[in-house]
Amino acid sequence: MRSKIKINLLFPYFYLTQQVSTIKISLPVFDLVNTFLEIALKPFYENQFQIKEENEMLINLRDTLLPKLISGELEVAEILVEDKNKYKNE
Repeated sequence: MRSKIKINLLFPYFYLTQQVSTIKISLPVFDLVNTFLEIALKPFYENQFQIKEENEMLINLRDTLLPKLISGELEVAEILVEDKNKYKNE
């Protein structure tokens, strides 16, 4: 949804640059920041890193297998049969 009022973009810039010296910012206690980092951000970024590594592995696997599938060197039926036998033996 957009505002029906048209505001010149220079106004917010002017207002913020003139008022920035009067804005007071409260910073949280260092221990609170560390707790937040450990509870919320660290698991999030670790998960993102894991997903990135998995994506890179899958990209490499795709780039290796796709040409073989296209050339006929590998067939999907062979791969599926091998996978079923692999899981039956476990």
